[in-house]
Amino acid sequence: MGRIVVFGTGVVAYGVIEEGAKAGHQVIHVSAKSDDIAARSNLIDEKHVIHFNEMADASLVEFFLRKSAQWNGALLIPVNDQYIVFISQHLAELAPHYVCTVQPWETHQEIISKNRLYQRCYDIGVPAPAIHEVHSAIDVDGIADKLAYPCILKPYQTPEFFSVYGKKMIEVHDTAELLEQFADVQSHNLDVMVSEIIPGPVEDLVTYVSCLDASGDVLAEFFTQKVRENTAYGVASVIKTVEPIVEIRESSLTLLRHFSYRGFSCAEFKRDKRDGVYKVIEINSRPVLYHRLFVAAGINIVALLHANLVEGKKPAMRAGVPGINWMHNFTEVYALGNAIRSSSGSLKEFFRPYRQPHIFGLPFFSDPKPFMSMLRRELRSLWRRKFGRKRKKS
Repeated sequence: MGRIVVFGTGVVAYGVIEEGAKAGHQVIHVSAKSDDIAARSNLIDEKHVIHFNEMADASLVEFFLRKSAQWNGALLIPVNDQYIVFISQHLAELAPHYVCTVQPWETHQEIISKNRLYQRCYDIGVPAPAIHEVHSAIDVDGIADKLAYPCILKPYQTPEFFSVYGKKMIEVHDTAELLEQFADVQSHNLDVMVSEIIPGPVEDLVTYVSCLDASGDVLAEFFTQKVRENTAYGVASVIKTVEPIVEIRESSLTLLRHFSYRGFSCAEFKRDKRDGVYKVIEINSRPVLYHRLFVAAGINIVALLHANLVEGKKPAMRAGVPGINWMHNFTEVYALGNAIRSSSGSLKEFFRPYRQPHIFGLPFFSDPKPFMSMLRRELRSLWRRKFGRKRKKS
């Protein structure tokens, strides 16, 4: 039995915790939230709550170094963006004690910064959206009459932008709106670019999920398609495994090998309905929301990473099973409400994934506490939205 340290929170962390437990490893969970739903899992052998401050992370480095006396040689898997960045920037201190699943910072920053990623795509011939980098209102004014509207303000890096706006991008419809929205973005000290919109429905978003070994060879791969999303946030509500798409595989591996990338990644593409070409949207170098789908599709990423990186083995290449759906426990409730209020036929379409093999983001019965914790959170949020107005002082 090996040992894995899962560093992160939420549904994403739960998926990795479950994978590690199913692989037969001892699971240690390190979270920065005292009310983390993932920490409620009965699959965890040891848990810790730490304070995470991106501006003063020396104490967190010290925490991991202190724990290395007990956890030496463990597979360290950060699962959220900010923790990936932290581990990547401190590999020199942590790598002598842990087997880390992240890329060196010089590689990681090239991937998470979409302006840099798109530039690499242009350089090596991988299709990507057309963008304009803008740093001031003068820059925006200079390109405004060259743009095709609507277009989008897209952040270089998603997490900080999402924390401010609650969405991954801002769509604008004319020059005045573009200038107004750009000014607001600048007021939050966020870096954005102006990007064309790749036209097409949500179903045209396809992801190449892969795990590359130390030599850059593929240990595991499969393809997923976004079936439904929470349109308010752009968060997936239903994801489905699909048959391989050669064009996406080739573009993904060209990019990943260009960066000398190793380990797990999800490369997302969108089919441009204007020319039928799949264009890069982003590469996630971290576990994703629908991580529980991987085991259902026949691939345990944690088991593969441990076998390859810790045990020094080279497992046989594995391909995921197509035709399996992943559903978000709670955004699906809202999607059902929309289907009920919509035109005839929507309910039949809504339930289509449920008539196929499927799995939810959190289990209901085998390990119920994380789901129950999230349910309480959702109900409290709903109550605040409906009845949370402050009472007037008498």
